[in-house]
Amino acid sequence: MYLFKYNHNLYCTVFAFTVFFATNASFAESTGSAASNDFAVKLEFLLSNHPEILRLLEEKKEKASEANHRDTYPDPKIGFAYRSYPYRGGFALDRAKTDTPSMTGNEISLSQEIPYPGKLGTEKEIGKWESVETNFRAEWLQNRFLKNYFESKFKITALEREIKDLNLLGNLYRSLTSVRSSGFVSGKSGILPSLEASNRYNEIKDRLRERTIVLKEAETLVNYFESDFISENISPITTTSVEDHLSKKENQLKEGFESLSIEPSPELHLLQANVYKAEAIEKKNSILHFPDTEVFFSYMQRRKKPFMADTGPLNYMISDNTEFSGDLWSFGVTMRIPAWSGLDQPHLEQTSKHLKKKLRFEKETRRRELVSELKSAWEAWKGNKDRLDEYETKLLPSLKKTWVNSGASLSGEGSLGETIAFQIELKEAEIKKNEIYFNRWKSLIRILEITNHLLNDKENI
Repeated sequence: MYLFKYNHNLYCTVFAFTVFFATNASFAESTGSAASNDFAVKLEFLLSNHPEILRLLEEKKEKASEANHRDTYPDPKIGFAYRSYPYRGGFALDRAKTDTPSMTGNEISLSQEIPYPGKLGTEKEIGKWESVETNFRAEWLQNRFLKNYFESKFKITALEREIKDLNLLGNLYRSLTSVRSSGFVSGKSGILPSLEASNRYNEIKDRLRERTIVLKEAETLVNYFESDFISENISPITTTSVEDHLSKKENQLKEGFESLSIEPSPELHLLQANVYKAEAIEKKNSILHFPDTEVFFSYMQRRKKPFMADTGPLNYMISDNTEFSGDLWSFGVTMRIPAWSGLDQPHLEQTSKHLKKKLRFEKETRRRELVSELKSAWEAWKGNKDRLDEYETKLLPSLKKTWVNSGASLSGEGSLGETIAFQIELKEAEIKKNEIYFNRWKSLIRILEITNHLLNDKENI
């Protein structure tokens, strides 16, 4: 009775899984040129509307504008003064008093600061390299933005497939538990195989819950990238279109690792711009305390005094003013003397030299790190791609063949438990394939990020 019951269940299970495997699509299937064009349009929309990318664009404009302002010449200064001197016994504005001879009047002055030659030029050069730094930083962060987005899309796809496989695997372990429990009840086997299958079923349920949590986290992260699509009622970029986009670039890697170069890396160019900026800072600091000068011109229009009152002790009368009362002007030059700052000039120059050396070492360190990371990503991509091909062409077909043969030989020496065990092994292999699938694309994305080839064109933001 038990054998007839589980024979019927087996054939139903075999038929269901045969239909499932016949309709299961390949992970790397392309959607054609129409999908490629749709991908390019949507990617352009993403990079034109996401606030993180727009922030980088505004930062580039900010630094470019600031660089153009760095060499602005000092503005001239204009002054006004009312002068009354000499005087006796306090301040006097009354021009008619005898204590205020014809030195009272309005004075206007004009002065112009003249920086030491070369200071404004080095400021302009520093601003230029800061702008270049910002450009490469923006390009680097754009690549990092796309890397995180593409990885999230592949992660979600891999998790969805793994969750689907885990549900099927859980059903298989539940069936295996029932079969082995029946064997224990009939006295054909011990209790341990049944308990082992039950424990594995519980482990699968826990794995399923854990992967569901990770999937929700990944979907939340993708919403950060795709919120503009949602607000504009545009369908987001699909994983298939991303896969098709990257597959075209993957074909270019067939020339081998030697064809790859880290020289296009915006991060490396950013560090080189830091070195150039440090050299400009060193040049600026070498003349920072050199004296600046200032030229000035002043003009005072004295109040006219055609006559004056003589208030002497002997008589009182109005007399002519014989004092010449023409206008006054002056011209001069002032210079700041580096009396104290000049004593610390050697320290400032040493600071600049150490900064330049530090940035050069930093660039060389990062260069070696990028070479190592590129080599590591290449080995990971190549290894996972070969493993994926092995799974698709050899391992999975072999397991499927074994599974089918086990079902066909059930009337002979086979058993239902062994057949379900074969199905479990096959499903575990497919779950492993999901992981390899994700790691393959993850390592490829890293290669393209390092070599600055995530986009079709090389235009910056």
